Amino acid sequence: MFTGLVRELGTVARLERSKGLVRLTIDGPKTASQLERLDSLTDMLDEEHLQQLLRIQEKGQIVPDKAAVFGTISNTLQAVAELKRKKPDLDLSVLYPAIDKLEQSSMYHLDAKKALIALGRK
Repeated sequence: MFTGLVRELGTVARLERSKGLVRLTIDGPKTASQLERLDSLTDMLDEEHLQQLLRIQEKGQIVPDKAAVFGTISNTLQAVAELKRKKPDLDLSVLYPAIDKLEQSSMYHLDAKKALIALGRK
């Protein structure tokens, strides 16, 4: 599900890799201050969307950066669980469909299940 996070063409300002995790900092000055947090989280849980955004050059071709996509989704699922722990009254139901979909994936099943448990959905 795409919710409209991309509102302008931005540039990768910084890419940090550490212990299998990836953190991207995107410079998008026109809209960066207007982003809704939950919309951002929803987009960060959308594998197809991330495969279009997070791309690298491999053997002369531009392809999805599978490691960056996996790291983004895995980290976002962990962040959702932590957010619910810190702010238990925050309504995160907008994220349920994306997390439910990820739970069906063998790649994300465990992280998604942990997030759903933290959200009180399992």
